[in-house]
Amino acid sequence: MLNLTSEDSDKFNVKSLIYIILFYLLTIVISGCSHHRDVKSNHERFPSQVYDSDKVKVPKYLQKLLFAEQLLIDRSVDEQLIMPPTITGQGVQYRPESQQWFKVKSIWIPEDDLQIAEIPNSFFHNSKFIKKLNGKRYFKFLIHPESEIFYKKLIDKYKNAGNFLATSTSSSRTVLVTDQKGSFFFAKLSLDVELGGVVRTIPKSEVARSVGLTQYTDDIQSPNQSFQIIREPLGINPKGFDRGGQILREIPKEAFKNGKTLVPLFSLYSTASGKNTLLKKMISGQKDPINFIKQKILAPFAKAWIDWAVDADLVMEAHAQNVLIQLDKNGLPTGKFYHRDLGGFNADFSNYDTTKLPYFTSITEDYHLKFNDQAITQSLRVYFEGGFLFNVNNELKRLGHKSIDLRIYFRELIIKEFKNKTQTNMRGVTTNNLYNSLSNKIRRLRTTKQHFLGTCPSLLLKMIDPTR
Repeated sequence: MLNLTSEDSDKFNVKSLIYIILFYLLTIVISGCSHHRDVKSNHERFPSQVYDSDKVKVPKYLQKLLFAEQLLIDRSVDEQLIMPPTITGQGVQYRPESQQWFKVKSIWIPEDDLQIAEIPNSFFHNSKFIKKLNGKRYFKFLIHPESEIFYKKLIDKYKNAGNFLATSTSSSRTVLVTDQKGSFFFAKLSLDVELGGVVRTIPKSEVARSVGLTQYTDDIQSPNQSFQIIREPLGINPKGFDRGGQILREIPKEAFKNGKTLVPLFSLYSTASGKNTLLKKMISGQKDPINFIKQKILAPFAKAWIDWAVDADLVMEAHAQNVLIQLDKNGLPTGKFYHRDLGGFNADFSNYDTTKLPYFTSITEDYHLKFNDQAITQSLRVYFEGGFLFNVNNELKRLGHKSIDLRIYFRELIIKEFKNKTQTNMRGVTTNNLYNSLSNKIRRLRTTKQHFLGTCPSLLLKMIDPTR
């Protein structure tokens, strides 16, 4: 046993204290080094390429839309119908709320190494997005910063095609892109990040479907000009990738003429920028605010939906992110809507020549033809009611209109519009059983139309061209 004098004990305590302090400092240094290694690792995993956003001159006509996309986001839904979306998992600098612009790499991939869905003579064909060299076409493939590891083999293999600048819209994998020379467009890029339990890379079937349904809506006569489609004329998918494509989307400049703008439906009830929501501003001063919403928003939407479903055999995922409403310079609805993300559309091609459509696996698989009936029900009951109307009801309650349920009125509108459109007996159809009944009735109409067109081609041709 070691015996210490009082003097020795004091010296020992001082030494011990010094050693403890040194050990503690050393621990902090080591921990800091370890932290910096982790940060570096994360930097390599998700390279920070944030750009000085002040240097990006967004055209004036796009500024209100971009503001709504990034700062008026509301992701709330009726969770009994829809799984709530989430942004957790994505790098903060790439989220729409950050408003950051970041660099997006691009590479030239030869046509032989791609699956391509395209509509010739689009904005992208007439730009420098495609080049021809020694008789072979090459396409620019854009790569989101969070997907660079996912595409590492492609980046190493193919020639660099330069950088673009991009900023996220309300859908994180859909970005507004510029070449810094005044050209702007939207790109839906594969995002190698898990959001809401799903890795957000783009399936190859969605690439084909998005362009194919652009082709389809180009070919048919629009049954209702109040519901416009935002075109997606070019999609490419690297061969060997079941998921990993990109889709390029045009900006509908005609929608912004004379001071008009587009905003997603969710921005109408978003309180992200304060309690004065766009909807509150809209209905303030109206003698009958509820009737204003019914007549200026719900009625034109219901009529357009029925026209497209009956005449064009087409329905869409009508949720509050993908349906854009046009507002005039005073911020009031014009009665027009624009729909984006054609990968979420569903069409019955019984009366259309499908040989015109691009596909990577088969028409049935790529265009979800097995889910036509399900798509009809989901379009309105799940997406429109579970997203938009659910939140508008809540916003109206917040503003003091506590006894309103716009879902009932909207269903009554759908019944009325369908009856007027088809002259169908709607006996027994109620607001409670509407959507199952609607799906059955639309299916019967499509079958009847197919039979009529198949058995009476000469009559059809006469109707199209009376000179025959």
